[in-house]
Formats: sequence, structure tokens, C-alpha cells
Amino acid sequence: MKNRKISWVEHYIKEVKQALICPSKEKKRFIADFRESVYSCCAEEADMTDEKLRERFGTPAEISDSFVYNEDPSLTRKNFTSKKFQKLAVIFLMILAIIAIILLSFHVHDNYIYNHGESVLTGPFEGTPPPPDKNMWEVY
Repeated sequence: MKNRKISWVEHYIKEVKQALICPSKEKKRFIADFRESVYSCCAEEADMTDEKLRERFGTPAEISDSFVYNEDPSLTRKNFTSKKFQKLAVIFLMILAIIAIILLSFHVHDNYIYNHGESVLTGPFEGTPPPPDKNMWEVY
């Protein structure tokens, strides 16, 4: 039974893994030990159900709380602030990328209009046609 993966057991282990808040190395170690314990428990009791498993080991939130309780508070606090900082940094970079895309689109649009002859006259002498009696080449 150890080698055969049961879908509801894997779902339970996945819930526990998502509930844990710790560095990834520690999470991998804990989940490997936890998976082994859960599968050995399932192998010992043939009529193991999801409810019995949750009664024996606890809910994912309870497991996460007990894991955090056993950890050093400064490490947990550092991990929380690190995750918050990473999330804020990603949001900030996304906002900067959106602003850059908007500014680039304005620049491209402006260049397109300028290069295709659609410009706005800003003064009275801009775009004034040359007098009709002069040669076109003499004006330039």
C-alpha cells in the first residue's frame, strides 16, 4: 500500500503542503516525512478514510499551526515579510511594465501620425503655402 498512491490521501497531503508557511527546503523535508507517516498509517489500517486520517493527524490548518508554533518566531516573521516583499515587488514591476507599454503605445501612435502628414498646426505661419509665383525649389 506504500507504493500505491491514493487520490484522497494525496489531496490531503497537498492541502497540508499549501497550508504550511515555511521555506521550501523545510517544507519539502516535512512533506516527505509526513507522506511517509500517512502512507504507513494507511498501510496499518485497511479501512482508513479521509475523516479518520484527519482525526489522527489533524486538519491542514492545525498541522500548519503546530509546525509554525515549533519554529523559531524570528524565522517565521522573516519568511512572512519576505513573501510580502516579493508580492509587492512583483506588483510594482507589473505596474511599471503597464506604464511602459502605455507610454510606448503613445510614442508609436505619435510617430505614426507625424510621419503620415497629420500634424497639428501650432502657429499662424506653420504650414503656410508658398506664394504662387515662386518656384517650389526656391522655397526650400
